[in-house]
Amino acid sequence: MKTPRRRSSSGGAKGRGPQRRSGRPPVRRGPKSGRPRRSQPSFRIVYEDADVLVVDKPPGMLSATPQGRREDSVLSLLRERFGDDVKRRRESGLWIIHRLDRDASGLLVFARSRQAFSWLKEDFRARRVRRQYHAVTEGAQREDEPARGGFQSFLKEGPAGRVECVEPDRTGDAAPAPGEDRAKLAVSFYEVLATGQGRTLFLMRMESGRKHQLRVHLQDAGHPIVGDRLYGKPGENPLRRLGLHASLLAFRHPATGREVVFESPPPPEFWKICGAQPPEPPAEPVRGGFPTPGQTRIETSWERVADRYESTLEGERPDDHFQRVIHPGALRLLESVPSERVLDVACGEGAFCRSLAALDVECVGVDASPSLIQKARAKGPEGVRYEVADARELGAVAGERFDAVTCIMALMNIDPLRAVLEKVSEVLKPGGRFVAVVLHPAFRAPKQTSWGEDFRGRLRRQYRRVDGYLTPGQFEIVMNPGEVARGGRKETTWTFHRPLQQYIKDLAETGFVLDRLEEWPSLRTSEGGRQAAEFNRIRREIPMFLGFRARKIDAKREE
Repeated sequence: MKTPRRRSSSGGAKGRGPQRRSGRPPVRRGPKSGRPRRSQPSFRIVYEDADVLVVDKPPGMLSATPQGRREDSVLSLLRERFGDDVKRRRESGLWIIHRLDRDASGLLVFARSRQAFSWLKEDFRARRVRRQYHAVTEGAQREDEPARGGFQSFLKEGPAGRVECVEPDRTGDAAPAPGEDRAKLAVSFYEVLATGQGRTLFLMRMESGRKHQLRVHLQDAGHPIVGDRLYGKPGENPLRRLGLHASLLAFRHPATGREVVFESPPPPEFWKICGAQPPEPPAEPVRGGFPTPGQTRIETSWERVADRYESTLEGERPDDHFQRVIHPGALRLLESVPSERVLDVACGEGAFCRSLAALDVECVGVDASPSLIQKARAKGPEGVRYEVADARELGAVAGERFDAVTCIMALMNIDPLRAVLEKVSEVLKPGGRFVAVVLHPAFRAPKQTSWGEDFRGRLRRQYRRVDGYLTPGQFEIVMNPGEVARGGRKETTWTFHRPLQQYIKDLAETGFVLDRLEEWPSLRTSEGGRQAAEFNRIRREIPMFLGFRARKIDAKREE
């Protein structure tokens, strides 16, 4: 593959990918435009071919003109520029894929074919695209604050367009009021690049793509972006612009499937107002390097519902899925042998640890709920150790090493997933196994799947309806629906839906290779009645649980 040349020697965008540039000058508003003659900065076309077009947007310019407004934007000017090409080719045009705030600058990609539009839209929606930003903020990062970390919260847009971090009511009605949007989960990562003169320069990455996400997260952390008139503080702005720049954009090219990477270094002033000098640009774009958020603002511990959780496993009416399907299946995937050290993450009150102890396995269980750990210690048996520890940190066992790690029916209740996998990888020995069981993400996603009935003459067929799958999301689950129906107070937990590709992607990026995957149906049966046979058939056909095993890659053996 050829490497696209740099656009300029003074900080212009550069990239890696199939080269096809025509030496076009910067794009400016043309004289034929019927829009108001407002002075607009020019933007440069970084890369173009028959499928995609990448531009470096300046601050002060819209990515696309909102409906009903007459104002130049990157998209409108590009359509003017390429108008003749669009008319000549039926399946060609210009489609916007994503946006940058008007006052931000940096890299944008547009599609030039319908196929490219569909490809890129899906990759953005499925979070397969890498984007990095430079943000210069007010407030110097203190020495005792971490230089790398993340933010996680729910964001909600108010009536005036201002987005805020919110704490959803865990016991009240989570539905939005009329005219309001539902709060959405947002995850961002940061790394401090420079600090000084009362300011900090951050390198940022968004796991999600919510409106004003970086601006709100940084403001909520006490670091409003310089020049942010909506979320920042009024006062002198040495940049005379918003201190936010989209500096890296990487995606799979829709024609070749190969990753193309483009970079646009931030303005030198971003560094200088922090008392630092801009570094020399790297020969190759930097990959990854971001940690995951340590503590989420979303409380996902089951501490408040500890008693209710225990009753589902070992109460008067225990859930037989654990005894008949989940635990036997997990043991089969684990293939443990006596004397192995196994860590059970999110162990609850220790039910699976007791199954492991019966096999002469040295087991350690960790859970974020002190009440559940107290119950686990009371139930024993001797030799099983229980510790209070968040699955995203594993602080109590961080320095230990295990032959295997398990997480039974808990990954879908913890976010971010990658934080868990990174810590699991750290405590696993090379070649160690990680076994997890979740509700089947395709067929049993809460609030996105349901049973249906199809009437065909005398035959009544059952089916599973799927209303959504690929889009990640979060849902509140009511743990006591019977009590709520009788007027009781809600007790809720969070469930995080992820498509299967997200599990595999995060496993691969944290040093695992997937080597076993099984889908398990319910073993319950119906007896009597005209529909019993049909109910039993559909239970056998539609899996309820998904279990998988991944191995930590042994770097020495791979060499």
